[in-house]
Amino acid sequence: MRRKKSRSERFYERKNNSGENYRENIKRTKRKLNRKRHRRKKNPLIYILTIFLLCIIAFFVNAKNPKQTVEYAMKQIKNANIEKQKEVFDKMGYVSETMGDYYTDDEKIKQEFLKACFSNLDYEILSEDKREDGVYVKIKVDNINYMQVFENTDLVNDFDQVYFENLRHADDKKSKEVEILLKKKFHGYYILESEDFIDATIGGALD
Repeated sequence: MRRKKSRSERFYERKNNSGENYRENIKRTKRKLNRKRHRRKKNPLIYILTIFLLCIIAFFVNAKNPKQTVEYAMKQIKNANIEKQKEVFDKMGYVSETMGDYYTDDEKIKQEFLKACFSNLDYEILSEDKREDGVYVKIKVDNINYMQVFENTDLVNDFDQVYFENLRHADDKKSKEVEILLKKKFHGYYILESEDFIDATIGGALD
């Protein structure tokens, strides 16, 4: 018959088993912590690479095609945003800047003047022709001649506001078909505009 273990024997065995289990638990916990540390070391690099790839994809996806470039560029003329014009045009930004500087030194009035000058600016993209040196875009441009409106505005005390209103409501637009060259750059296109294009945007004021 199997001898029944005494209380002291059972206590001793339980104590030893608990110690072994405790040591095994410690080992398992250490192994888990080591695996987590290893994963944490990898994650920052994976995260950085993922963000970088997403930025590259977004950069190229958002690159403007020729039509979008022209639309964006014409919008900057109408908004009298000289700095953005300089980013996308070869000369037009400097033309707008010179027009404003010639009219006044007051920055607020200068902005209002340019916006009034181009408030009637309209355009229509007629064709695109891809060649070795870039994309040639043919555009029909309509606008009023700001110089003619100036000459037809009476000299009054509040001349600026009267002149700007006349510019905004003038209806004697001149229309011209012109061609511009879009040169490919790393992100989108850059516009090399002709003198005809510049003249068309200001309603034939260069004639």
